Amino acid sequence: MPLGQIMNRFLHATARTLLLSGLMLASMAHATQFFILVPVQGRTAAPEVDIRVSLAGAALEAASTGEPYSADLAHYLSITGDPNLDAGEAIFSLEAAAPAGLGLSTHGKISGTPEEADPGFPLSVLVSYKSYEARQTYLLEILGKQFRASKVTAGFSHFCALSTQGGVLCWGENGYGQLGNGTFDGSDQPQQVVGLERGVRDVSAGGYHSCATLNDGRIACWGNNASGQLGLTGLAAYNEPVYTPASAIPGVAQTVVAGGHHTCVISASGGLWCWGFNGNGQLGNGGPTLNSVPTPVSGMSAGVTSVSLGQYHSCAAQSGAAFCWGSSNWGQQGGGGYFNTTTPAPVTGMATGVTRVATGDQHSCAVQGGALYCWGLNTDSQLGGGSVFQPTPVMVTGMSTGTQEVGTSGNSNFTCAIHQGAAKCWGAGAGGRLGHGSASASPTPSNVTGLASRVSSIATSSNAACAVQDGLVHCWGSGRVVPELLNP
Repeated sequence: MPLGQIMNRFLHATARTLLLSGLMLASMAHATQFFILVPVQGRTAAPEVDIRVSLAGAALEAASTGEPYSADLAHYLSITGDPNLDAGEAIFSLEAAAPAGLGLSTHGKISGTPEEADPGFPLSVLVSYKSYEARQTYLLEILGKQFRASKVTAGFSHFCALSTQGGVLCWGENGYGQLGNGTFDGSDQPQQVVGLERGVRDVSAGGYHSCATLNDGRIACWGNNASGQLGLTGLAAYNEPVYTPASAIPGVAQTVVAGGHHTCVISASGGLWCWGFNGNGQLGNGGPTLNSVPTPVSGMSAGVTSVSLGQYHSCAAQSGAAFCWGSSNWGQQGGGGYFNTTTPAPVTGMATGVTRVATGDQHSCAVQGGALYCWGLNTDSQLGGGSVFQPTPVMVTGMSTGTQEVGTSGNSNFTCAIHQGAAKCWGAGAGGRLGHGSASASPTPSNVTGLASRVSSIATSSNAACAVQDGLVHCWGSGRVVPELLNP
């Protein structure tokens, strides 16, 4: 092909290319938008979450009326399945009203001061977390106003305790006003004795009456007065304390003991004075005449350190020796005989080393050199050894040392004692009165469940017993007894 023709074709092609390029650029210049598609790798969808919220059931610590209370329910909250967990977002609320004086915060804290006792208030709790919920019902026991005690004492069917604040509270049967609360209604909850909130030195529960000695020297008694055992003549029963002036006892009255139908006090000088029923010579003044005013016991003007009264007899420790007087139909005087005496008679083998005495309805006991001895009626093994009855002391099995206190009561066929700090009981076991978990009898001392140490006071009624451990009163048996008392 001639050179000229080749050049013409090249120039024509070049011009066409430039023309097309110009048209394309012009078209792009007038476009408002365009897209560039870039292929990317596919992405997996976010995983689903499985959030679970729950509230564990639990036994809440008991509350007491008049006492600040706090419990944190957040401890029982469980949240699972949330990768972005924040427990602070959980909101607590109650689905029904809270007990009077208590409330629940949104963070799960129960707090406040409960106003009314309740054996098991149901707290219906709802917790919300994000869009999830859980429910639980907790039972809150709210105890009545309670106290710490330094001493517990028992009558036939009632108990009294001396609080560490110097007040007296009583509970049990109250047909004669022996609870001293201004009524004749029995109660299984401690009742404040009218006017004896403070200032009490000692207290004792008798058959159907009770007495206390006050720091100012007066003697207060309440309950049955049919035999003048309250220290005055007049009505047969008083449901509030009546007072004997300090001047009635030479030397301020210290220890008081109420018996079946009579009462005695030990003065600051160690003298012994008694009043009330005397049909068996239990006042120890040489005669059978009833006395409604304190009368000195023959031969006991000084040196008396312990006294205990049964229903129809009395015993005392004087200068280390044991003496008893009154009825001895089962040998409960311990002198080997079965006849009444109207003045103190020595207990066989107990001339020295006696620190405490105790009397039941028809048996008696004494602590001598740490060993415990008992004598009298023994039909239910209440003597802890020996045969049907013992007119002279026999040592209680296993109690040769370490005995600190013994508790017996009129109408009782069992005995309890504190031995090396532990509470032990023996004799008839009906109604669980021995405190060992059954109604079976025990001829020898058996341990009271839960009271193996630090027991400081013990007492028995006709069918129950109570003891003080670390200031708390624990009771067992049948009738109107209180399981445990705390300090307000």
